[in-house]
Amino acid sequence: MQALKLVILSISYEDLDPTEVVNKPGLSDTSLWYSEIPDPCLLFPRVESFRTSESKQDLPINLYIFGGDHREYLNNVLWISVWTGHNGILGLEVVSQIGHNPDRLGHHLVLNDNKTEMELYGPGGEHVISLDVFYTKTTDWLTGFEFRTDRDRTQMFPPSLSSDPSLGDWNRRTLSSGPGLVLVGFCAMTTQRGFNEIGIFCAESVV
Repeated sequence: MQALKLVILSISYEDLDPTEVVNKPGLSDTSLWYSEIPDPCLLFPRVESFRTSESKQDLPINLYIFGGDHREYLNNVLWISVWTGHNGILGLEVVSQIGHNPDRLGHHLVLNDNKTEMELYGPGGEHVISLDVFYTKTTDWLTGFEFRTDRDRTQMFPPSLSSDPSLGDWNRRTLSSGPGLVLVGFCAMTTQRGFNEIGIFCAESVV
């Protein structure tokens, strides 16, 4: 059995503008990263989306870089798979045609019946550029998100969320790669119930 590998990163928090991108994620004073600290070349937009409430401050942040630290695997991406449950998002996986396929982000033992996929034409240059994340106002629990690509295609996870009559009353945060950047990875706080929080990592575009 492999031992749990946590990496502690000491950082200071700054109250940043939502559109600002920084080289280091300002996540309170000390954060636990699994399984490694992000490469310094990666950028972390919307640092304030990782809130430090009592229920979240002690959770490790799981790192998931599917496109490579320097976007070297980004054009190999074929689809995104998301597993959902009663409480929201359970697991996420990005599948590439060759090369880099990191382990699933979140739960590994979930039923395929609860899996939804979004096809991506990475070899043709299609990339995810943003996701809208939805939280219930009463519990502030992450219940789902919607991916958007640079070809203006979208996919909601779970799909039933788009028809939920209460969706307009939920808290919503948009995480975007921004000009000159490409989305190459995610990070998440997870519990046995599923995703508690999610963020994105970006690399600079290659002209």
